[in-house]
Amino acid sequence: MVARRWTNVDSTSDVRLQYVCPNLQVLRDGTLLCTYGCYNKGGLRAIFSSVGGQTGVAPAKDHGFFVDNTYGYSRSCSMSDGTAYLAYIGTGGHRPEDAKANMIWSIKVRVRADHSGIELVPMDGG
Repeated sequence: MVARRWTNVDSTSDVRLQYVCPNLQVLRDGTLLCTYGCYNKGGLRAIFSSVGGQTGVAPAKDHGFFVDNTYGYSRSCSMSDGTAYLAYIGTGGHRPEDAKANMIWSIKVRVRADHSGIELVPMDGG
């Protein structure tokens, strides 16, 4: 587990996330959850902060927690059970073949109670 500053975006920062389409959501307990498409490791990933963005929690300094092996464009909303409901596109790209095969996926994500990572939550709430 790596906790690093994510508010410092200058060249002295040791966090090197390569991302596209970040989406920031405030969860019920005040945790900030950021989901994004990850250029260097691929897929939809997440980082979070339980201290108002002062630091970010991620498994490594160059990528967040893995959510799904997808293109990475997502939007979320905070749910009353403390999870974030994410809707995201399955493929991507700019070619006609990509558009023909595209789909919209959804999943719920929860930050673990001990703030050690995230959990993917079944849609039935289990």
